[in-house]
Amino acid sequence: EADGLAHVIMLTAPGISVEGAFAEAHMMLMERCELRKSPAGSSNTLLQDNEWYALIVREDLVFLGSGSPQGLHAGLDTLEQLEVRPGNESHREFVQFPSLLIVDYPRLRWRAFHIDVARHFFPATDIIELMRQLRRVKINVLHVHMADDQGWRFPVDLLPRLIEVGAWRRDNGRGDQEQYG
Repeated sequence: EADGLAHVIMLTAPGISVEGAFAEAHMMLMERCELRKSPAGSSNTLLQDNEWYALIVREDLVFLGSGSPQGLHAGLDTLEQLEVRPGNESHREFVQFPSLLIVDYPRLRWRAFHIDVARHFFPATDIIELMRQLRRVKINVLHVHMADDQGWRFPVDLLPRLIEVGAWRRDNGRGDQEQYG
């Protein structure tokens, strides 16, 4: 882990030494991708990001390495996007990938999507599918707008003050409080 490579998924062809393939992939990353400490002991920018990943695909090897589980997830999403299934698309026994070397990390830490369910209602299945699609394109924050100025309307057992405080108008012009809705 001294070089930032803490999590690895590796698949090799039959007869290929796992240790040798790992050493070769690791050396390739060290040489080509600056996956090492910068001069004067300062940390490499790549290693400071917890979502970076390195992906190497060759005829005899698939190597995915990262410094964190988040980076592995991002790399697996990229690998899934690169899948080429010859013939029948639903047949998952045989998958091909193009040969490549990718070292990737997000340019921005906060990659967000906003959905307004206070004004526009969506079934839970739609929200779950939306979250799957957002993960696929590496959006890491979902901002859900759940209430407008009219206040909070449904009870949450763990947060009873939402109804006690959030469902009441402070001043209705007559000097008394009035419940929303």
